[in-house]
Amino acid sequence: PLEKEYDGLTIVNSGIKALSSAHRKKAEALKAAGADWELLIVNAKLEHSCCYGDHSDDTSIVNVFDESGSLVTEEMSWLTETIDFSSIEHDDGMLIALDNEYVCVSNWGACKSRSGVYNSKQTYQSTFLLSYDPEFETELKCLGGCEEVAEVCKKIVVTRDYELLDRLLPVVEAKEKSKFDVKSCQILLQMLMKSRKNTASRVALVSKIIAGLSSSVEPDELLFDTIIDAVEKLGHDKLGDAIEVLLNDVVRRRNKDIGFFLKRMEFALKLNKRIKGEAGLNYLELAINDLSRYACTYLANSDAVVSKIMNMIATYNDKDLTNVVEACLNFFHSGAAQQSLQTMMDRTHLLKPKNFVCRNTENMSDRMQILHTFDTSDRIRKRRLLAFS
Repeated sequence: PLEKEYDGLTIVNSGIKALSSAHRKKAEALKAAGADWELLIVNAKLEHSCCYGDHSDDTSIVNVFDESGSLVTEEMSWLTETIDFSSIEHDDGMLIALDNEYVCVSNWGACKSRSGVYNSKQTYQSTFLLSYDPEFETELKCLGGCEEVAEVCKKIVVTRDYELLDRLLPVVEAKEKSKFDVKSCQILLQMLMKSRKNTASRVALVSKIIAGLSSSVEPDELLFDTIIDAVEKLGHDKLGDAIEVLLNDVVRRRNKDIGFFLKRMEFALKLNKRIKGEAGLNYLELAINDLSRYACTYLANSDAVVSKIMNMIATYNDKDLTNVVEACLNFFHSGAAQQSLQTMMDRTHLLKPKNFVCRNTENMSDRMQILHTFDTSDRIRKRRLLAFS
């Protein structure tokens, strides 16, 4: 921080020569510290808002110049997402926060403008010197978010650059903002399935990629199928931990509709069909439990949901899907007070005895009791709705 602002007209075409003697010494010291590093001059703005004791900082980059004074804001646009101007504790480092609850630190220089009293806003503008190693420009760009990571993933797949992948993974692991999106995760896994790397190396990379999927997204059908391909080739015992990390992410599954959990159930059933062992059935049980714990009761299209369940029953008719039907009926039942007559009529398709595949006859009385309970409650609710319609 230079504790003052050099406007663009002063810097352009002059660069560090336009700085004061003291500030030029700082620039020369940064250049000497990293002989091959790039030196940039960054003009930034801080808006400090305070409202009844609560305060917040909003920072942004105004312009970026290279050391000779050329404007490079557009070429260095990734800096706007990479540089973190968040508040930090007072120490001897780069202070861009507050000395105390009300006063901004001197690194931003004098306040440029002030407005309001109880709901106040103070604006600061200052110039900073930035030095970085261009050899790590890829990692720095990826700190900007998923879009930058996605571009690097495309390059990795096209060039089969495993060294670049090794450089990318630590960034993905370190920062939630820089995780894989669905497409990036899928193409990287497909690349590794065709790789000639040894099994141990592929397992390590595949596990990190699956675990690196952003919590803000859920695998689509293609990615789920690609994960099953990986399990088939490399073994569930080696990839199980990474899949559990993906499926157990609370942020990813919270407040999702029933369709989200039905996709997971289908993934589990597909996995069970292709892979020997209990892994798929364990994931099925997990999805069923999550449906009751995390699903929101709002239902936009009950007919589509029921059709999806019926298709699953028809496709995986060699499995006892009674627990799936029960879980879905429980979901419909729990949200019935907020549902329409059409929704309740749609769900009666699931009450047909043929949808309860009972392989153990001693459970038959329990199943019939369930049918009776749901059928009775449905008929009562229909009569009440019809009475008011």
